Amino acid sequence: MLRAQILSIIRTGTQRVLPAGLKVHSNVPEAASTSTPVRSEIQDFAPEPVPLGGKGIDGWQIMAAVCISRHPVLTPPLSLLEHTYSQYLNKMEFEQSIQCDFELQVIQDSARKMLGDDELDELDTSDDTRPALEQLDLWKQQQQKFEKIRNFACDVPSSSVGSSLTSQVVLVQKYQLGKEELWLLPQGPWKPGETLRQTSERIVSEFCDPSLTVKIIGNAPVGFYKYKYPKGMRSNGYIGAKVFFYRGHVSNRIKRALQLLTSKGKDDQLWLTHTQIRDLLKQSYVKAITQFLIDDS
Repeated sequence: MLRAQILSIIRTGTQRVLPAGLKVHSNVPEAASTSTPVRSEIQDFAPEPVPLGGKGIDGWQIMAAVCISRHPVLTPPLSLLEHTYSQYLNKMEFEQSIQCDFELQVIQDSARKMLGDDELDELDTSDDTRPALEQLDLWKQQQQKFEKIRNFACDVPSSSVGSSLTSQVVLVQKYQLGKEELWLLPQGPWKPGETLRQTSERIVSEFCDPSLTVKIIGNAPVGFYKYKYPKGMRSNGYIGAKVFFYRGHVSNRIKRALQLLTSKGKDDQLWLTHTQIRDLLKQSYVKAITQFLIDDS
């Protein structure tokens, strides 16, 4: 019966409970089972859908949590084997390629510089007549300036949405459970009339910056976890929480939004890699969420 009630919440957001004394016999003849008197008798006994109230389902509070992830923005560094093979390909291409006009001009300018024979007009600084060596130095300066602007990793706050750009990061939230502080995925209680999908969308709107444009994936949960409340928190009639996980991801347009990547998040939120999650969160909780985390190694 518990499984049927939970499926009802996922699909319709309501709970339908039959009285404990009501029994439906399977050996009723087919003709009799479809007759009006029997059907009306069952309808008289069946109550209206009852939303989760004081004691929840068997004393457990239904919760929804969202695994909000930001996919890698930059390509990870090459491994030793990949780096060696890349150097081999570059060397082969360099040896077998034909030099372009600019490379030939660099060789000529280098020879003129060694011989002291400079026939170019120093006053003419257009790109067509500028010495190749001077043009090469100018391009190197522009490259260094661009790399300095692009390399903003030192300006990104630790554990923000722009941290660890070569890995996937997941949002975790700090919660107070009795006297203990726990880091968990953003979660919230199910409310009467909601589906679990709608509950997860409400959680995203409450905990996430709207500019991140988080999208929930799928209508069904991807994981489950339950835990008991401390005795001091059981006065509301719940003995614990049954958490149903949904998966969400940050919009890809964040890759083009430098301001979002460098912005500082809330003090009670962290964006963590998979390794950091295993070190910070409880192991039983980690075991439950790693079943649906996408490995980015």
